[in-house]
Amino acid sequence: MKIILSAKNKNKELREELSALEHDQWIYWTKGIAKEEDISKERLERWEKEYIDYEKLSEKTKDFDREWADKVLKIINKFMELK
Repeated sequence: MKIILSAKNKNKELREELSALEHDQWIYWTKGIAKEEDISKERLERWEKEYIDYEKLSEKTKDFDREWADKVLKIINKFMELK
């Protein structure tokens, strides 16, 4: 039972690490779009409010990044099953 709990904790940690990476990617993407495209001032201001560390985001906002992390985990799990 302890091993299973440990594995679950590791999976949760991995999910959060991937979610934080997704947030960093989103920041990078939005900054690029803001430089290259004509976006509204309101949109830019909304984006800039989210230019913070993942850990400081609301749980609701983190859930958006977690959705993408789950997609990555699904792909990883699919390939791990092939071994």
